[in-house]
Amino acid sequence: MVWRAKRRAYRDARLTLVVSSRWMRERVAASPLTAHLPCRVIPFGLDLRTWRPRDRQASRERLGIPLAAKVVAFRMTAGEKHGRAKGVPWLVEALHRLEPGTATHLIVFQERGRLERLAGRYRIHELGWVEDEGRMAEALSAADVFVMPSLAESFGMMALESMACGTPVIATADTATAELVRAPEAGLCAPPRD
Repeated sequence: MVWRAKRRAYRDARLTLVVSSRWMRERVAASPLTAHLPCRVIPFGLDLRTWRPRDRQASRERLGIPLAAKVVAFRMTAGEKHGRAKGVPWLVEALHRLEPGTATHLIVFQERGRLERLAGRYRIHELGWVEDEGRMAEALSAADVFVMPSLAESFGMMALESMACGTPVIATADTATAELVRAPEAGLCAPPRD
């Protein structure tokens, strides 16, 4: 009954859908409820006065990271279901398996206290939830790479912010983030869960 009501509402609606990526447009086209509706892609934008490359040395000094260190930035999400959707378990496993040959620092956004397993191998800078866009841009500028291993993203705003700060992105193939990265132009794409 609910399905029929939705189908009737969408069928009779005079809508043009607007999505942020081709990946989302493909989902709209695959939906039996919305496939018949016109759909336009309008990507999100950024204020390039804020999201721009910063001086790497100065950015690292403010975070206490040596210039010669390798730096990986990523977002740590809460909850098992959300964390799996964002690819967190596979990223943590990859970092655990990696044997860094040089001092390697991790800049972690959002959640804190979830990387005890990596503490001896990496120097971890947990920034928590960063609301100050200037501070976030500075942290992204301090990184050598930003990793966004999400299994599904409708856009990938943090990847776009990272690239605007001059930091390449490693994303998951077949997501909207891969569309942004345009590998190998602004980063790399890896298979899901790899």
